[in-house]
Amino acid sequence: PNYQASNAEAAVVVESSHKQSQSHDHSDSKSSLKRRKVSAMQYKKLSSSRVQSPRPSKHSGGAKCWGHIFLFMERHHMDMVLKRGYEVLLVNAVLICLLLVVSRVCDNQLWHSHFMRSDSAPLLLTANIIMMASYSIENFLALRVCLSTGCLFFTLWALTSSPMLFDAAMFNCVMLLFNVRHAVKLLYGHRYIAFNPELEQIYTHIFEGKLNRVDFKKLSDISIKRSEKKGTLFKAKGDEVTSLCCLVKGRMSVVRESSQNGNGDNSQLKRLKSFHDGIKSLLDIENTQDSDLEEFLRNPDFVNLCHENQFIEAPQWIAADLRPDGDRFTVSFLCVDDCEYIKWTKESLIECIRQNPNISNALTGVLGYQTARALLKSREYTKIQAELSLRPPTEIVSP
Repeated sequence: PNYQASNAEAAVVVESSHKQSQSHDHSDSKSSLKRRKVSAMQYKKLSSSRVQSPRPSKHSGGAKCWGHIFLFMERHHMDMVLKRGYEVLLVNAVLICLLLVVSRVCDNQLWHSHFMRSDSAPLLLTANIIMMASYSIENFLALRVCLSTGCLFFTLWALTSSPMLFDAAMFNCVMLLFNVRHAVKLLYGHRYIAFNPELEQIYTHIFEGKLNRVDFKKLSDISIKRSEKKGTLFKAKGDEVTSLCCLVKGRMSVVRESSQNGNGDNSQLKRLKSFHDGIKSLLDIENTQDSDLEEFLRNPDFVNLCHENQFIEAPQWIAADLRPDGDRFTVSFLCVDDCEYIKWTKESLIECIRQNPNISNALTGVLGYQTARALLKSREYTKIQAELSLRPPTEIVSP
């Protein structure tokens, strides 16, 4: 009986283990099937998110053919021969046109050859000269003005000819109106816009040559003028980047917080404020030999100086690709003088950059240049501080 009971128990154990193994196999098959489905879905998403290679255009064959032809011409120096031939042909054709104009002015009495005789009306001849000159102009505004003048003379010639060419006059009149419209739009886009003294200072010293006044007007419309008193903590370490500010008056010191708790109102910051309150004059951006520089460098938490016409948060905006989202400062900014600055809020500036590619390109270049320059100055200051044995020479703090 004991043997039979043990066999029965063993059978029950074997059966239960078999069922468990079947259930495990079934669950494993379900999990593997689920994993395969998930991987298939991920593969579909990945394949759909991949950028598809552009299909070859219909003219790719023709472009390749012309490319091979131009390459063959360059290898055999045929392009220079064709260029010289074109220039010779163009110069001679222009000379012939000038001689025809001279012949018409002299009432066809200068040369006796009928080839050099011009019987065009003065208005028609003037229109032809202006249109010929327009094709050599590369400036769009000057081109539109020249085309408008040429169409005007063509219209006057058609109206004063005998018999009157009404169709030619109307067609040239329509072309005249189109060119005048484009010329006015281009001229309005290059108009002069006056800004207040602070924004004029920023445009003159930073954006002139990189951004026209019309585009800078879009930046000025969303700007805010702010000021801070001497000794004020402008930004503390750990604060979120919520704006972009350009300093137009005064200077700010970039410092580290050496306290472990990272609190912006700790005794270390108070000590730094009292340190800067004792400074009587400040270092000019180009005068690195000034005696005040030594006073800054003897502060172990000193990193850099922000001067006029500099963007204070330039490194943070460059690191975030002009779209800071949750980025925080790794340094603090202290006003060492009464400061005035122009402020752009993060949301309005990002929207303005998104809608205006010219502003985005200009800001990227300006902020990148100022970030690189600030980093180099910070490294120079760090080396000097290392020589003064204020901190280890291998420690380099970037703004």
